[in-house]
Amino acid sequence: MSSRAAPDLARFYRAGELVVVRIPSEAEERVRDVVRCRETFQREILKSRHYILKFLARRGFVFREGTNWCTPHLRWLQHLRRPPAPAGWYREYHALLLYKLQRREELDRQIEQLALLPTLAPMVRRLQCFRGISLHSAMVLATEIVDWRRFDHPRKLACYLGLISREDSSGNRTRLGSITKAGNSHCRHVLVQAAWSYRHRPATSVDLKRRQAGQPPAVIARMEGATALASTVQSPVVSQAAADCRGGRRA
Repeated sequence: MSSRAAPDLARFYRAGELVVVRIPSEAEERVRDVVRCRETFQREILKSRHYILKFLARRGFVFREGTNWCTPHLRWLQHLRRPPAPAGWYREYHALLLYKLQRREELDRQIEQLALLPTLAPMVRRLQCFRGISLHSAMVLATEIVDWRRFDHPRKLACYLGLISREDSSGNRTRLGSITKAGNSHCRHVLVQAAWSYRHRPATSVDLKRRQAGQPPAVIARMEGATALASTVQSPVVSQAAADCRGGRRA
């Protein structure tokens, strides 16, 4: 430590501005790398899908019998590999997509095995009790946050994830903007995706009941409380948006 940094650290320590930082172990980093690798392949799959759709659209091949990437669409894409194909390069694009899908499936199997580790299994199972939190989402949260005890209040966790509002306030004026997006992007992505599940009517699906089986009642009660709160907050917003649409105003 340099002679200039030591006095600064001493002043920060006296003022109580130093915080404890938890350094993940090598084993935790290895599991996290596998989960992040799966996220990378997911992004690459989306890119390959865009490549294929744009390549075919430029040549007049458009699927009009349903939505893209449904089962009939996948059969249609497979049929285009046979002569006369749109072009020889289409088979390369399609083969690249199949390779990425195969590697993602292999990573999913590895993640399922890693989720059974004693250090991760309790947290992963409890996180899956919430709507919108699948095995992969739970593994992302468990491997990125690791020690949830670092945050003694939910607001601090929201700050770490970049889910708090921007603020531009001065004097008596308070102005809040969009979320800061200044925290962990991996966790923020899965939480935002999970939030979309709460736009539907509160209900416990068969898959959610299976994930909640054997979990402590307190965890399930907290999940039900979060669902009820989200439904209560969302209902006035949806009603107002519907009223704005009927009145011809843009929400």
